Amino acid sequence: MKIKDYLYNSEPFLLYLVLFFPAVFTNSTAMAYFFASDTMMINYIIISIPQILIILYFFHLKKWNLKDNFAPGLTSRILKTIILIIIYTFLLIIFVNSAALILRIMGVIQNVPSIASTKQFIPLYLLVSVVTGYREELFFRAYLINYFEKSASKTVLAISISAMFALCHVSQGVAGILISFISSIFLCFIFFRDRSIHINAISHALYNFIVILASVFAT
Repeated sequence: MKIKDYLYNSEPFLLYLVLFFPAVFTNSTAMAYFFASDTMMINYIIISIPQILIILYFFHLKKWNLKDNFAPGLTSRILKTIILIIIYTFLLIIFVNSAALILRIMGVIQNVPSIASTKQFIPLYLLVSVVTGYREELFFRAYLINYFEKSASKTVLAISISAMFALCHVSQGVAGILISFISSIFLCFIFFRDRSIHINAISHALYNFIVILASVFAT
C-alpha cells in the first residue's frame, strides 16, 4: 500500500486521535470547574476554532456538498430550519433526560456530573456551546458519516460514532459516558434525516447551553 493510500484510509482515526482523543486524559476535577473559569473557556475557544477550520479543510479536499439550510434568500428554508432546531433540541432534552432517569432507576448510574458555574459567564457559556456544537458535529456527524456511509449501515455507523464520541467524555464518569453515547445516537439520526450541519450543531449547542443554564440557576 502506498503512503498516500495509507494516510487516506487512516485519515478519520488520525484526526480523531489529534483533535479529540486527548480529552480522554482530561482531569475530571478540572473539567468540573471548567465553566467557573473564563480563562479556561477562552483558551478552549482559541484552540477549537483552528480545529474547526482543519475539519472544514478536509471537507474542501473531498468536495463534499452538505445541504446549507441557511442559504441566502430562502426564507422558507430558514424558517423550517429554525422550527426543526427547536423541535430537535426539545426532543434531545426529553430523550437524554428520560434515558438518564431509566439508568438511575436501574442503578447503572448514580449521579449526573455536576458543574461549577456562575451567572456572570452566561454570554461566554453560549459562545462555548456554539463552538462545541460546530466542532463536534462537523467531525462526529458530518465528517465521519460522509466518510463511512458507503461502507456501513446507518445503525452500525451511529453506534460506532457514538462510542468514539462517548470515549471523549470519560472525564465525566460513567454517567457522562452513557449520556454522551445516548445523545450522539440521537444526533446521528438527525444528520441522517436532514443532512444539515447547521441543524445538528445549533441543536447540540442549545442542548449544552440549556444544561449549563440549569446548573447556573440551580445554585
